[in-house]
Amino acid sequence: MVSKYSVVLEQNLNQSAYDLGLIITFHHNNNLKHIATTMLEWLQDKHVNVPEWPSQSLDINPIELLCGDLKIAVHRRSTSNLTEVERICKKEWEKLPKSRSA
Repeated sequence: MVSKYSVVLEQNLNQSAYDLGLIITFHHNNNLKHIATTMLEWLQDKHVNVPEWPSQSLDINPIELLCGDLKIAVHRRSTSNLTEVERICKKEWEKLPKSRSA
């Protein structure tokens, strides 16, 4: 099965690496679509260097906690367009204690 993720990578990864002119190491998180067997095989077949990544854990990925807070704040409000969502996110981000976003 071909995933949307592999299609995006197929269309962009090699060109991006070429444009950078570097030997790259490709980083992604342990989202299920990234670590599916078919995806891991695809990356291996394409000789993409992917380092081992820690398990999904909010302890080592605190931005996920902050994103969760923003999602909750947006869902509590009535929004009708993307501009309102963006405005709410910016406003709620400013309300976060600096100790959580530093």
